[in-house]
Amino acid sequence: MKIIITLGLNLLLIFTSLGQDLYEKSIKELNKGKTDKATKLLDELIKKEPQNTKAFFLRAYIYHNEGQSEKAIADYDMVLKLEPTNLGALKNRGLLKLNMGNYKSALLDIDKRIELTPTDPTAYFDRGYCKGLLFDIDGSIKDYDKAIDLKPDYKEAYANRGFAKINLLTTKGTIQPTKEQTQNACKDLKRAKELGDDTVDDMLYVYCKD
Repeated sequence: MKIIITLGLNLLLIFTSLGQDLYEKSIKELNKGKTDKATKLLDELIKKEPQNTKAFFLRAYIYHNEGQSEKAIADYDMVLKLEPTNLGALKNRGLLKLNMGNYKSALLDIDKRIELTPTDPTAYFDRGYCKGLLFDIDGSIKDYDKAIDLKPDYKEAYANRGFAKINLLTTKGTIQPTKEQTQNACKDLKRAKELGDDTVDDMLYVYCKD
């Protein structure tokens, strides 16, 4: 699953003139690839303005890209302590937890996203993926259903739903799935392929030759 980190630069925040200056300098250093300098500027800004959510958010973004997931999560924790409904922080923290194998904790963040934005297909996709990792395959399929309802051309959701349907047959001990069961899964895989998702090629070859 590809993770897309949201850099929440649309947050509303009143800076002091010094805080604004430090933030803008950190952005410039980051754009030049000088992450150490950018981080040091953000450290300074956070010391001066410990409730500056944008500074915590940007530092979390840097930590994530450097593979420092624990530090990134700690900064997203601070953003959400200050702004409990910050969708960018909820999304990024949940996906980081997902990558680290903290599936149940990630699920809580995704549930909150859905509570806040019940028409966001990506949130249902992420929850479907998370539920699959928790072996709730029925729940996973239902979330992919919802994602597709909201976004009918969601190729990744078709692909994952097809995979989930095949996995469901396996986990339920169906050694020889019925033709109808296989066709149902293959329909999703073929639709994903039509929409341009090449990740389904192997499954199509194994299960959907007819």
